[in-house]
Amino acid sequence: MKRVLIPFMEAEGIATPADFDQAALNRLSNSLTDSSRAKPQSLESVRTYMRQCNIWLRWCAVRHGRDKAVTAKWQKPTRKEVTT
Repeated sequence: MKRVLIPFMEAEGIATPADFDQAALNRLSNSLTDSSRAKPQSLESVRTYMRQCNIWLRWCAVRHGRDKAVTAKWQKPTRKEVTT
């Protein structure tokens, strides 16, 4: 969270978890896979980061008495065929 989410929130001007919206989460996800980055993340790494963001955002929502939290959505990974 410290390496990915907090710097993103600062760059986007997002002060609290309640300020997150779906568009912000989409920008975060896209920024992680951006090929212009020095080290773009694999899709599985992005899924892991976004899963942790979802857990944190849900925890923040419950802690502050909100019923719903915005969550990142992604496609299920396709199964890789193993050739022998």
